[in-house]
Amino acid sequence: MSLARRIAWRYLRRPSDRLVSAVGLVSIFGLVIGVMALVISMALMTGYRDDLKKKLLGGNAEVFVYAVGGPISDTDAALRTVRTTPGVAEAWPVLYQHSVVTTEKSTVGTEVMLKGIEPSRAQTAPMLAKVLGGHRTFATAEGESGVAVGKYLAAKLGVVRGSSISVTVPNDRGNGSFLPRSASFVVTNVYATGFYEYDAHWIFIDLSDAERLLAAPGTANLLEVKLAPRATFDRMERRYWSSIILALWGDVKDLVSGKKPPEPLFFRATNNDVIDRVIADIGRRTDHRYAVSDWRDINHQLFSMLALQQFVLFIIIGLIVFVSTFNIVSTLIMTVHEKRKEIGILASMGAEKKLVRRIFLWYGTMVGFAGSATGIVIGAAACWLITKYQLVSFGPEIAEVYFVSSIPFITRASDLLIIAGFSLLVSFLATIVPSARAARLNPVEALRHE
Repeated sequence: MSLARRIAWRYLRRPSDRLVSAVGLVSIFGLVIGVMALVISMALMTGYRDDLKKKLLGGNAEVFVYAVGGPISDTDAALRTVRTTPGVAEAWPVLYQHSVVTTEKSTVGTEVMLKGIEPSRAQTAPMLAKVLGGHRTFATAEGESGVAVGKYLAAKLGVVRGSSISVTVPNDRGNGSFLPRSASFVVTNVYATGFYEYDAHWIFIDLSDAERLLAAPGTANLLEVKLAPRATFDRMERRYWSSIILALWGDVKDLVSGKKPPEPLFFRATNNDVIDRVIADIGRRTDHRYAVSDWRDINHQLFSMLALQQFVLFIIIGLIVFVSTFNIVSTLIMTVHEKRKEIGILASMGAEKKLVRRIFLWYGTMVGFAGSATGIVIGAAACWLITKYQLVSFGPEIAEVYFVSSIPFITRASDLLIIAGFSLLVSFLATIVPSARAARLNPVEALRHE
């Protein structure tokens, strides 16, 4: 250990003045609070964004293929083409339709979104596995057509597993009839995905039942395409924080100057080339007969807002850390005043000014390190407890606004490194003026009254 570091550690560990000791503890405590708040706030935004992303992709897919102006009529041919595209893991036909549901307890009718899917998708999609339940099928044991209903919607309709519901859809197939089509289903599962939009407004049935109900055999509204594992979002997201400061600063300047809102960093930091290449290949293989989109286009505005919110939140909470460094300045000034005799003795023994400066630079840095490390540990522990016991959960009224019923607080190593670096930097900057003042102290004046 260098001489400057050893003296600084001695000053920090055993201050001779109780007031200086108390102010030192307050400065560390203030830094702990600021860093802890920063860790928790960043974990909140990261967890919310990641959880929302997983639920969006868990019930859908990364890429969507659809026909403009009507359903896909030659579904089998389109599926063969899409499934053989490099980078595509699987593709499934889907039927969507706005519908009205009535039950014995809810006879006025409730508007919902009907989605017909293949039950086999539950094997690779965890969210759809929750939708289907343990039997992994929509049909009842007796072979009746079944439907999966979200828990909030089930409570609104007054149904449980085994209840019967009636689903009515408009007749828009151009067959000369204007009467709506209806069918009865048995509730085979009441699911809870944690994604409010699904749990409150969607019902799921077998694709074959949807084709019969909608009088659309062999057709699909769209094809949902799942990319190969190497192209999944989780792998691509690893680059997110690598360019966050520069990219976000560019976003803020563009927004302030009134330019067109840029593509959010949340998308730019991922490997977009993979998705773009798959989209281009699908368009070329299908002779551009279908429109091809992806999850980024659908959720562009939402994740743009989240990226900007996270940046602004970092700045606002970071001000707490910045303000807490004023306590470090006060501690150093009081320590310099208390140790002026020792500084004078060191100077009279030949100690250079840079040695005295380094002593107090080390002193402030140690205070910053202690506060930062403690704040990160406490903040990470708090996030773990909140996530484990789901302490941040919402009722249906709040979940309707935020789309999720609970938020995990996710701490990532990259986030913690950025927070630690920011905290240590501002702590170091706070030591510059007091340490320079200590270095300029005249040893004669320091020893005159001692």
